[in-house]
Parts: sequence; structure tokens; C-alpha cells
Amino acid sequence: MLLLLITSGAFADISFSGVLGTGANLLGGSSEKDSDLQASGFIWGRLQLDTVNNDGTLGGLLRLRTGFDTQDNQYYWAWQDPGTWQTYNPYGWVWWKPVEQVKLQAGFVDALATDFIVGWDFNGNDAEDYVAHAGYEYTGEIFPRSAGFYNGTWWTGAALFINPIPNLAINIAIPYTRGNITGQTAADVYGYMHGQAVYTIAGLGRAFLTVTGGKQDEYGTPGTMNIAALLAPAGWGDVEKNTATVYASLLLTALEDKNIDINVGVSYTLPVSGHDDHTDTDIAYYSPVAAGFGLSYSYGKFGIKTRLAAMFAGSVKTDNVDPVHEAFKFGFDVIPSYDFGICTVYLNTGIAYKAEDENVIAHNEVVKVPGSSAFGWRLNPYVTTVIGGATLYGGLYIESDSVYAQGSKIVKWGIPVAVEYTF
Repeated sequence: MLLLLITSGAFADISFSGVLGTGANLLGGSSEKDSDLQASGFIWGRLQLDTVNNDGTLGGLLRLRTGFDTQDNQYYWAWQDPGTWQTYNPYGWVWWKPVEQVKLQAGFVDALATDFIVGWDFNGNDAEDYVAHAGYEYTGEIFPRSAGFYNGTWWTGAALFINPIPNLAINIAIPYTRGNITGQTAADVYGYMHGQAVYTIAGLGRAFLTVTGGKQDEYGTPGTMNIAALLAPAGWGDVEKNTATVYASLLLTALEDKNIDINVGVSYTLPVSGHDDHTDTDIAYYSPVAAGFGLSYSYGKFGIKTRLAAMFAGSVKTDNVDPVHEAFKFGFDVIPSYDFGICTVYLNTGIAYKAEDENVIAHNEVVKVPGSSAFGWRLNPYVTTVIGGATLYGGLYIESDSVYAQGSKIVKWGIPVAVEYTF
């Protein structure tokens, strides 16, 4: 559709942009016994086209992206199968705005996120793809950086954005390609709708209320894997049900004149219950409450961003066993920075904590798991400087390997460098 509109001459404004980045870990190692020194590198690029018609009522975007990190050209995203992301989720969409109050988007839907400060802009640049560690999660991957906040859609489908009255926005997103999965029905597609209301409070900020019909995993409930982990020793299965998650947050902008922004959020996945026929047991899962906080402050050439989050009060309840509680989790990150003119220096640091796990043993007894509590940390100073259209990155990281490491903690270190060119 986008190509047809462009070639038909319907668009008056067409712009191209792109980015090319390459980086390397010059040297790295760990405290693990008999470990060797390591070195590695990668390259990635992105080309983007944006277009809009004369009267601003119809437009589109198309982004092509690829990246490699080995000699045989495997995708550098280790968690993705080669070609899967680019093949099945091309980043592009067409939008139509028939009236000022309504906008329809079809294609890839990357929208509605409320994780301001704590999310993508926490690093303030693309350093998290190069030198900054824990860019996408708290130290040790204890939980995602957006804990407590809605991190937005990231799938192909359609979205509708409505502004019925001043200061109020209503947004709806539907993942239609979920219906392409074998065995999925219309109920499965519309059961995953995401809806959001945004209200701008004069003199205070923006309030967000988001309700999601499910996550993009097999069963649609964040609790599915947690239930398996908590109850597997007792032989119980998962509660395989989709359930809604509710997110509420407030982006405080009342202090913008003092260069202070604050974001506060909380989320909760509604309880799910079911019957495990294998053990003839009724199971109910109560998701933990997730709460997050972000703060950004700048004064002249000095800036600081901080985020913290906690997850607590999660549990699994069954017929004849005391509740099995999920471990309390907490994370804290802070990045002070200073612009010296010739370069900007950042100190990326953070900690994470997880309390002891609980589990079920013989005779259906709930006990604490010895040695399961953990503490992780990182220290990651880095420097950026801009030369023309290129940004140079360099830094050092020292961190605990994982908050889930058993026994003595493994400490990793490295010296990453990178360059990114935009046009």
C-alpha cells in the first residue's frame, strides 16, 4: 500500500534517514576459574523512509534493519532465530487521519508506551546497544526496565487513536497477525487487544490507564512460567489462561521549568485459576504487584537519571497446600552525567536484590529455598563524543554475572568501544 501511494504521486514529502553502527569489546574476562580473555564485535544498520501527503492526512513509514556478529553472518540478537524478526515483523506502517480527532494505523504497531525516563531514553542515547550495560533490564536481569509501566505494543496489526474531547486520548491496538497462528480464533485475537486512556491534567502532567488482554507468549499470562517454577516439584501444571494486566502511571511535568521530570507507575495482572486434571488440584495464581519510579534532572551541563522498581505479593494457592509466595525483587539504577564540551561522561551503576524463593517439597510442605536470595551490582563508566554525524562511544564495565548465580558470585569485566553514524 505504501509503495503504491508513493509511486502514484500521492505524497509530496518523502524523507530518508539511516544509521550505521559498529562496535567491539576490545577485551573482557571474568572471575570464573580457568576462564579465558575474550574479544568480540558486531555491526548493524537501519534505513528508514517517512512520507506524508500534501494535507497531512495520509502517511507511512518503512524501516529496514539488519545486524551481524559472527563471520558466518548470524544475527547479533542472540535471542532471535536468524531472519525471524525481520521476516515476520517488518517495521513499517501506513496511517490515515480523516479528521483531526481520529487516526488509524495499519501495519507494525509500536506505540502506547508509558515507560518515560525508565525505558529507552534512560541512557539518553544509543549507548545501551554499545557500551551501557543493563540497558533493557535491571542488574542481573532481575526484571525488565519497564517494571510497573506499560512498555508499549510491539506486533503487527492495527491501532486507532481518538481524541474525543480536549485533553483526553483513547487508544486501541489489535494484533491481527496473532490469528495466523494455527488454532487461533477471533476470540484469541480480540482477547489480546490493548486499550489505553490518557488524560492531560493542566499544571500537573499526564495520567495513563492501560489494560492489556495478554502478552505475546504462548498462553498470554505472565504467570504461566512462574507457576511452573513454583510448583513443579509437587507435580502440578500451569494455569494456561489469558488474563488482563492493568497499568496506571502518572508522568509529572509540573516541574519542567526546574528541569525535573518524574514518572510513577504500578501494574497488576489479574488472578488466574484453573484445574490440573493430572493431579486433580485447583490452582490459583496471584501475580505480583509491580511498582516503578523514574526521575530525570538537569542543571547546566550536569544531568542525572534514576529509576527503581519492586515486585512483591505474588503467590500461588492450591487446595491443600499453604500459599507459595514469589520472591520479593528490587532494582535501582542511576546515571549521573556531565558534558565537558569535548565529550560527555556517564557513570552507569545499579544494584538488584531478590529475596529467598519458596517451593513445595515432600508432604506438600512449603519451605524457603536455601541460598536462593541474591544480590547483583554493576559499575559502568563510559564516554560519548560527537564528530560530525558520528557518535563515538567508549567505556568499561565491571558487574556481577547474575543475581541468580549459585555460591560465590562471578564478576565480569570488559572494555567496549563503538561508533555510530547517522544521516
